[in-house]
Amino acid sequence: MRGRKSILTAVIAGSLIAGSAVAVAAQASRLATFDHEAGQLSEGVAVAQNGDVYASLSPLGQLVRVAAGSDEPEVVGSLDGLAEGDFGLIGLAVGPDGAVYGGVVSSVPELTGVWRFDPDSGDAERVAGTEAIGFANEPAFDDAGNMYVSDTTAGAVWRVPADGVAEPWIADPLLEGTGEAGFGFPIGANGVEVHDGTVYVGVTETAQLVSVPINADDSAGQAELFAQLPEAVDGIDIDDEGNVYATHPIANLVTVTSPAGEVTIIASVDDGLDGPTSVALGPDGTAYIANFSVALQTPLGAGPGIVALGTE
Repeated sequence: MRGRKSILTAVIAGSLIAGSAVAVAAQASRLATFDHEAGQLSEGVAVAQNGDVYASLSPLGQLVRVAAGSDEPEVVGSLDGLAEGDFGLIGLAVGPDGAVYGGVVSSVPELTGVWRFDPDSGDAERVAGTEAIGFANEPAFDDAGNMYVSDTTAGAVWRVPADGVAEPWIADPLLEGTGEAGFGFPIGANGVEVHDGTVYVGVTETAQLVSVPINADDSAGQAELFAQLPEAVDGIDIDDEGNVYATHPIANLVTVTSPAGEVTIIASVDDGLDGPTSVALGPDGTAYIANFSVALQTPLGAGPGIVALGTE
């Protein structure tokens, strides 16, 4: 793990009820605000070890950074050539090399896959083999530098060895969507994270967290239901204690699921959430939430931006 502390140690110890979602308070503030009329819809979020926060402005194909101690976003990467209507740049992760990796979904074959952005130079290159991923949604890294990528429409996860090319890792009925959301295709495996030798996946339309152990030979073990969540799930992150943070864009919620499978609501629309799609934990335990906003919610609420959640 990369030093992602829990912001809810005390309440998780004493305020959870198995099988239900209990609301607790977390201090919310606005880190950044984007312009929805300019297409600045923030879908993904990631945090570097130095506290820099990154967000993807998905339809624009832009990667922005809010430097630690600042509240001014700056564009540090861009992917040109997206077609109108493309999902664009979505889920993000900071790699062990300090680069930012982002899933890209586009009708332009030359763009789809996972891209590596150097936030210092602005250079971007596609990760080898990820062009074969049908719906590259969110990447995540294990401690050895191997990358796992959710393939949403296929109900699958791909693996990119630290020194290799992307390859299918697991496809399983538990990772599949149902098509009930009305997008014309199933929305299954979405948020993905790795903790203690296990890959965790948020499955959107079934509102489930699924766990897949990593075998000794790096193959996928048996997929199992880890927790049933109260609402459709999008991006996830995991702290050092094994608590899974999840965003629920339609319900405007962020939840935390304990290692025992107990669910707590830590933020809602009252905290400035507006179509929250991704969550990333900073080194100090702050949870950063990306509002996708008008892309999912009508009418516009708080608007696109990054919300920071910490303890009171």
